[in-house]
Amino acid sequence: MINNSPTIQQTLNHFLNDQQKRLKNKTFEKYKSVIELYESYLDNYAYLVLDNEEHEYYEEQFKKHNKMFCELFEPDKILDGYFEFFGYFLPKKVLAGEDFFRNCGTVLKKLAKWLEEKGYAVNEDAVEAIETSSKGGKDAADANKIGSALFDFAEKFPLDKKLNAGDDDIIESFFVIQKVEDNVLYLQDDEDPDEEIYTIQIPERLAGMLKKATGWRVWMELVRTKSKGKEKWNIAVVGSVYPM
Repeated sequence: MINNSPTIQQTLNHFLNDQQKRLKNKTFEKYKSVIELYESYLDNYAYLVLDNEEHEYYEEQFKKHNKMFCELFEPDKILDGYFEFFGYFLPKKVLAGEDFFRNCGTVLKKLAKWLEEKGYAVNEDAVEAIETSSKGGKDAADANKIGSALFDFAEKFPLDKKLNAGDDDIIESFFVIQKVEDNVLYLQDDEDPDEEIYTIQIPERLAGMLKKATGWRVWMELVRTKSKGKEKWNIAVVGSVYPM
């Protein structure tokens, strides 16, 4: 909470000012976009994990003075949001290209190092944040790419087959990618893991992409079709891809 220390907002501005001195304008604008996004994430989500006393303080300041999270709290809370930012916010809430997701990893890794250098973060927290951002930026970019490829594949499923399917032949859920083998995708229902493993025949190129996504979660709608006495599951709708 506010005392003699700078706020999160002031600290992030200080970080940007330092980077502007050493970066070319084009690169600095990338840094600025990422920091603005991360500040927005903190303002809109970080208050959810405050302890009771901090939450009461936040609620009071927000209601009485319209103060946002980053205007109220100190820089020691900046790194707390990294895991949720990369694991949930980026793949779920942000529509952008692969380059931007990779930039998020690069910039927030630099921010973690800078916070430690300035004495705003201890080494242990900074190291963990650096690892999270290094992996998180790459995973978010890969998830975006994989999600687009899965969406394109699902778009090829005939709409009439979906409309003619019975209730028992349609499943909407989060699925965990168990493995990819011989161009077959193995999925487990994350909400009912004791159910059968669903197998989907997929193109070779998509199979190659999905091999790196073992253990990831994807929201999908599967439709079962029957032909010549044989049943098979198909991907009809694809939602967000969550790296694990």
